[in-house]
Amino acid sequence: MPFYTADVTNVDKQSGGSVVITTKDSVDTVCAWYRKNLGDQNGETTTKDGAHIFYTHSGATVDVEPGNRFAPGTNIGLVWDAKKFGPYIGK
Repeated sequence: MPFYTADVTNVDKQSGGSVVITTKDSVDTVCAWYRKNLGDQNGETTTKDGAHIFYTHSGATVDVEPGNRFAPGTNIGLVWDAKKFGPYIGK
């Protein structure tokens, strides 16, 4: 699963198979990047609050959410099967 790296301000490891990336880039910019670079993609949903959820054949998901005035920036939630694909080894 590709990790978004442009204008990243924070990477927060939630678990071995879950990471939240925060970027200064817009939701539209991040979504366009994942549409191009998420090769395993098999669907996309947009929620009422403006979040985009990308689904993959492998079961991994990418959740792109707009920030708010208290937490500006775009949040990218990545979730995958750490036993199958390996855990996140970053900080």
